[in-house]
Amino acid sequence: AGLARLDPGTATVALLAADLPLLTPAAVAELRGALDGSTAGVACYVDGDGRRQQLCAVWRVSALRSALDRLAAERGGTVDGAPVRGLLAGTTVREVSWSGSGPPPWFDCDTDEDVRRVEEWTR
Repeated sequence: AGLARLDPGTATVALLAADLPLLTPAAVAELRGALDGSTAGVACYVDGDGRRQQLCAVWRVSALRSALDRLAAERGGTVDGAPVRGLLAGTTVREVSWSGSGPPPWFDCDTDEDVRRVEEWTR
């Protein structure tokens, strides 16, 4: 439903977790730049172990719409409760290694300890 409200000229959207306090505009721009000149539908960071950070990604709107339609069809018409990794299945992904210094932009804060770590890093 949210994609239907986009301006028709919107080419890309960021799909981000809400608990990424270290995410910067430069990190999002790096993902967006990774799509330039690429045929991939989505660009997402990969961590040092090669795991895709799928909630720190930039999608082509057309690829996200297709992925949502496919996932909904597979799940009987709804994507409610579906894992985000289900969107990536069947989508060409451009994996991006973090080139910045310091903690990665996908570091999420799930616990009080995570918040304390971020506070220490940003002092």
